[in-house]
Amino acid sequence: MLITGNRVISIDMGNHSYKLIEAQRKPVLRILRFGAYPKEQLIEAVSPNNEMKHLGFRTKKAILSYNHPSILIREIPLSYPDNYQDDALFHLSVQDAIQQYESDLKVELDYDYFIDLVDEGTELYNATTITVSKNINRMYIDQAIRLGLKPVSVGLQSCAIHKLISKAGISDYFLVDFGYEYTTVAVVSSQHVPLVKVLPIGCKSLQQEKYEPEIILDHLLSTYQNQISYCIDKIGQKPLKYGILYGGGAYIPELKNFLRQHIQLEWSTLQDLHDLIPFIPNIIDLNIYGNCLGSLICEDGKQEERKYSL
Repeated sequence: MLITGNRVISIDMGNHSYKLIEAQRKPVLRILRFGAYPKEQLIEAVSPNNEMKHLGFRTKKAILSYNHPSILIREIPLSYPDNYQDDALFHLSVQDAIQQYESDLKVELDYDYFIDLVDEGTELYNATTITVSKNINRMYIDQAIRLGLKPVSVGLQSCAIHKLISKAGISDYFLVDFGYEYTTVAVVSSQHVPLVKVLPIGCKSLQQEKYEPEIILDHLLSTYQNQISYCIDKIGQKPLKYGILYGGGAYIPELKNFLRQHIQLEWSTLQDLHDLIPFIPNIIDLNIYGNCLGSLICEDGKQEERKYSL
């Protein structure tokens, strides 16, 4: 779905808190108001719609973003058939593949996809598919509607954040969004679609009375090793240079130290890059509001707006 109009609320729908930014998107991005609120304050309010107005948010148009373990991103290679004059077969092939996902996973999915030419002068194409559990997607949409909002787009956070980071001139990196219940890790590259995995660990795990930090952090390390090995061996990914940490975990010293010691990349938090993204007001913490901001960035072409939406 495409965004229409100029004023919109971007919502990072986390498990612990919702981060909201109301903004005008054109002719330049202008932040009108922002805030982070406990999920219960909004969702479980007697009148969520009035709660939003009380907090100062006025427009009803909303861009939703979230991450969830059920999210899958896949590339499907396609070649243009000689006996077809249009791309109908492309779409049928992609939809057949998604139906196969549903059969294999035994779950009903919401999905979106786009088709790109691999190289000019060839007849080779890639279809990039984004799927998520239909129950999960509809749950978030219903929550936004209960807040009195009109969702106009649902997007993947790890792809929204890439639009923001690219404004800092960085295109290839290992990304860690250490949240409250989930941690999203991704190998982001100009050579292929993001390789994303959502882990059931986060700040909540570190707060539990009998937690074992070494096990939690080793889980993060092994995920990185598996992802980067796959990218190098199967896709030909060049070695990465940068690692970027954001989310609430960006303020946990032990986590930052672990990443620097065990994953040999040039690590920074997203907030460290703030000076490289001057159009974002300094008062806004990129570690906390990065997903919201990424969802708000308009690209030159409308095709980019549709990418990675559900």
